[in-house]
Amino acid sequence: MTRIPKPLQSNFFSEEQIQKLFPKEIDYYKQEKENWVVSGEEFEKLLFQWKEDVFPKLQTLYSKREVQAATPHMKRGISLFLSLLFWTNEKPVHLFEWEKQLNSFSLIPLNTIERLKFIMKYPNLYHSMIQLKELMLEMEKLYRKSLIMKKKQ
Repeated sequence: MTRIPKPLQSNFFSEEQIQKLFPKEIDYYKQEKENWVVSGEEFEKLLFQWKEDVFPKLQTLYSKREVQAATPHMKRGISLFLSLLFWTNEKPVHLFEWEKQLNSFSLIPLNTIERLKFIMKYPNLYHSMIQLKELMLEMEKLYRKSLIMKKKQ
């Protein structure tokens, strides 16, 4: 199995999940590149995956009370949120001590650290799915706002 770079080591995601969910970051950290660049198309793919795949599956699973089956989809949703959050702040995802990384971000939803800690601690709860949905919505707004601000400059 491929060794996971230190910035991507996590107690929440398994090595297999990290390899599947964060391939762009694995390549970045292994090649020790200086510039982190993500296209607008990649942001749109993240949002599409959340809206058209992950969130509808979560809604169905929670409506059927299949909370254990929701866990892998919640982890996928959390990975999408983290990618959107980090990428909007022009950084690769950094899972190791992620809270410290978020403290320096200028584009971040209110109380993200507390909310994300709750979601990661209780990924099976319906309330966690609702919190993740709200974080994704808030992050999308911040991303769209950042695009407008960049165009004005």
